[in-house]
Amino acid sequence: MKKLLAVLLALALIFSAVACATTPAAEEVEEVETAATEEPVAEAAAPEEETVVTEEAVVEEAVVTYVPLGLDFKNKTGVTITGLYLYPTGAEDKGNSFCAAEWIDKDSDPDGEHYEFQAYLVRPATDSYDVYVEFADGTNATWSGISLQMNDKLSLKDGVDPSTWELEALDDEEDIAKVAAVVAAGKTTDNSYPGYEILGLEIKNKTGKGVTEFYFYETGGEAASYNNMVPCLIDEEGNTVTVWQSGKGGLYVFNFFIRPYAETYEIYLVFEDGTDLTVPAIDLFKLNTDGFSSNEISMKDALDSDLTEVSYDDGDPEPLQYIRDAIVAGVPADAWYPVY
Repeated sequence: MKKLLAVLLALALIFSAVACATTPAAEEVEEVETAATEEPVAEAAAPEEETVVTEEAVVEEAVVTYVPLGLDFKNKTGVTITGLYLYPTGAEDKGNSFCAAEWIDKDSDPDGEHYEFQAYLVRPATDSYDVYVEFADGTNATWSGISLQMNDKLSLKDGVDPSTWELEALDDEEDIAKVAAVVAAGKTTDNSYPGYEILGLEIKNKTGKGVTEFYFYETGGEAASYNNMVPCLIDEEGNTVTVWQSGKGGLYVFNFFIRPYAETYEIYLVFEDGTDLTVPAIDLFKLNTDGFSSNEISMKDALDSDLTEVSYDDGDPEPLQYIRDAIVAGVPADAWYPVY
């Protein structure tokens, strides 16, 4: 953010002192009164025009570069791990844990498929990272100052002391392919997408028409930059939806989108009959009188976008718990993820 710092230069106005003098009386028999003679007062010099010097001090916001990290993790500590965090060395915010709630070690893994997993994480680019580990017995450990890149393997081995843990590059083609698949899917392991907003919404189609295409995007953006939501919908029987039906008998959507921050957003619809509709200026951040931002979009007409209502619904579980569940599951309504 640029801040303008105004510097005022004070000007001192100097005025000449004014002296009043009198002429002494003459030595005569008759007293002669001599009027005091006043010297003219010098005119004060006109003050110089006040000058305001404005310096433009540029305070640049730190630009954070984010990097994708496809990593392989192994728990060979001999104990169960309940929390796993990766963050820039020394950062106060550790972010989200990205392991299973109970990540068992190799010796406790009967089929050998749970002690190891591949993770896709997005983190600020930095020279070194810390790994913070929470164990089931309530203790913890920090593996500090490690340098990471794509396709690294982190083996937490030989106990809970980080000095025995090992970092190396993956050399097994099968493991490299597993990491690549996780990264290509786009869903981060900790459901964190720095630089983007997670927008949880309840969306209702009450337009009176079936919808075949639904795009949600930031004002000024392009609908085609994102995925059509309709093919991502599943009905109560688990069937893929081809037409999003209207009305109370239709499917209500409780999910989220990953989008850049914008003052307003838009929806572009294509109906089953080939007509379309754009709903502009959707404000999801303006607070209502109770201090809540909007979480419901109810489209009520296929011709008039002004009839669409954007509001806050405080229903629990519908929509609050349903939206929370969707965010935890981590799959957005249109299966669109940013690429870093």
